[in-house]
Amino acid sequence: MSRRAILIALVAVLAAVGVSRLFKSAGAPERTAAVARVGEVVITPARAHAQSELTARVGGARGRVQEVESCTWYKNGAPIDGVTSATLDPSHFGKGDEIVAVAVTAPGMPGQRSQPVVIQGARPQISSGLTLQREGTTEAYAQVTAMDADGEALTYRYAWYRNGEEIPGATGETLDVSGYRSGDRIHAQITAFDGEEASAPLACTPLVLGSDALAITSTPPQATVDGRYVYQVTTTRHATGRVDFILDEAPLGMRIDENGRIDWELPQDQNDVVVHNVTVRVSHSSGGEAVQRFSITTGPVTTASQ
Repeated sequence: MSRRAILIALVAVLAAVGVSRLFKSAGAPERTAAVARVGEVVITPARAHAQSELTARVGGARGRVQEVESCTWYKNGAPIDGVTSATLDPSHFGKGDEIVAVAVTAPGMPGQRSQPVVIQGARPQISSGLTLQREGTTEAYAQVTAMDADGEALTYRYAWYRNGEEIPGATGETLDVSGYRSGDRIHAQITAFDGEEASAPLACTPLVLGSDALAITSTPPQATVDGRYVYQVTTTRHATGRVDFILDEAPLGMRIDENGRIDWELPQDQNDVVVHNVTVRVSHSSGGEAVQRFSITTGPVTTASQ
């Protein structure tokens, strides 16, 4: 083919595209790829789920769509009462139902029957997600709001990110952030799964670490020694900065020193059972904080519990 012939062919193609766009913009009826022949009835969408609105379309001349005068809808072989329009809202069907439409395009004309459409399960949807740090620990987790229109139980798939980069191998429900730094942004990307369908993945709102993932790692003892309650509070180690130990809530006489050692002389001659609440707060000079709450029950037998 000569250069001139190629040029003429290219101009012809461009002209055809331009005419097609002009014809559509002038209000020409849309074609539908779902309808192949004149008089054929097709339900759209072809892959419908429990939240879809169904529409019966009838093929017309030149690939256009005919107006539907009336439509009878069937679910699992039985007619659906009270619906005669070309659309069927999702309140009339659920997952697994087989839907057929019989459409009439003009009064007195026989109805044309569609091929059946089987309703698929709806995709789960995640509406919101937060990345949080469990109080007093170095454990990050995701708090998610999700739903499944079919009422099926959901499971979740996790991917964890640090400062926008996916963390290799981090696919669990939680993430240990003890090795990370102040200012790091941690978030989970979550996908909900109902056993058949998966949701679109959602990136949760990130957690910004306030310090080198400060956490209290010790457990309050349950016993006393010689009438005293002694508890050494320990935290995750920090190479730099200062750690302060504070009693936000404590019984009269209880003290904590600069190294985190709690010392309390138990009340003498106490016959009643009394519950003493204790709140220990540990703060780091970089701004991080961890809190631990527990209670000590004094009386005939003294115990401590978280």
